[in-house]
Amino acid sequence: MYERNLNMYLDCCKQFRSLCEKWIGNANIIITIENTDGFLEYEKTSIDYLLESPKFGLTWDIGHSKAIGETDVQI
Repeated sequence: MYERNLNMYLDCCKQFRSLCEKWIGNANIIITIENTDGFLEYEKTSIDYLLESPKFGLTWDIGHSKAIGETDVQI
């Protein structure tokens, strides 16, 4: 569904990022995204966009990464 409506999905991600940046303001808060069961291509695109903001970061769970055969790790 998300891949089929990719533009709508990405627009929602942009709105989400904008709202989070507004709500966080100058507070020392970072929203982190954690890997779980392997990122799909549309998720990678939206995560790249979110990570362009200083209000977002990535938490890398090595247990999840190992459980899925390191599929999200570039070698």
